[in-house]
Amino acid sequence: MLIFTQNFKTQVMEDRYGVTLSDDGKVLLRAPEDINEYAVPQGVEVIEDSAFWRCSRLTAVSLPEGVAVIGRNAFNGCSALAEVVLPEGLEVIRESAFRYSHSLVRVTLPASVETIGKDAFSGCTSLQHIVVPQGAGERFRALLPGLEELVEERS
Repeated sequence: MLIFTQNFKTQVMEDRYGVTLSDDGKVLLRAPEDINEYAVPQGVEVIEDSAFWRCSRLTAVSLPEGVAVIGRNAFNGCSALAEVVLPEGLEVIRESAFRYSHSLVRVTLPASVETIGKDAFSGCTSLQHIVVPQGAGERFRALLPGLEELVEERS
């Protein structure tokens, strides 16, 4: 259960983990740099640009269905994040979204992804697997220039 406080000056809410969300709960704006694990609340549709930027202690993040956009640099520098399963309904991964997430080994992408921005996974030196739905490998290889060899179709 989330407990929110509201800051009437800026029209944002902060949950008990110190994560800032828009007052309607649809946009995750910023997480504190010292966060370790986080389950994004139901109802969030957008992970804002730089929301988890430099959260170098973040080891796990859970994204609910309904998240449609991951912003620029959203998880840039999350050097402890090892695996991420992106939810069905996600449509856009913007530029440098996971850049320099050095420990990231596996990413699972849903069929709903239409756009992957430039350098979304650049600097992810441990990345070994980009798992995509069966039959979608060719489309995702085209969306991930330079990482084509890491794309694996799941059965």
